[in-house]
Amino acid sequence: MIRASLLTIAVAAALVRVSAAQAPADAIKAADQNWERVFAARDLDASVNACAPDGAVLPPSAPIAAGHEAIRKLFQAFFATPGFNITWHATYAEAARSGDLGFSTGVYTLRFNDASGNSATDTGKYVTVWKRSPDGKWLVVRDIFNSDLPPPTATK
Repeated sequence: MIRASLLTIAVAAALVRVSAAQAPADAIKAADQNWERVFAARDLDASVNACAPDGAVLPPSAPIAAGHEAIRKLFQAFFATPGFNITWHATYAEAARSGDLGFSTGVYTLRFNDASGNSATDTGKYVTVWKRSPDGKWLVVRDIFNSDLPPPTATK
């Protein structure tokens, strides 16, 4: 009987450890989903505030946007793009053992109007690095994304 109780306690302790280890990754995925929600809604303040003050966004074919001011300008340009609509979802998230740093990876779909006014669609992938702030909120410290589409061919 004592042996069975000790085994039950050992199994329960192991499950608690596994659950605790998964909690930061789940929190990162939730933060990623929340950022997508406010970004898709074009909520500029909430989109910028999802990033750490010293965070950076590394868009394709453009300079790095480092810090809230540069990130705000980048996001304003995105939101001003005619026909702009984006969705993304994390397919994977992981956290360091310390529980204060982690990353998410996923896929996105971006729709916008091209220079001719025609609807265009881009699909791609991203990596976002998250850091837990002192108040426990997960913030973006680095975000990079790129297209799955081939680069445009040069015209002569």
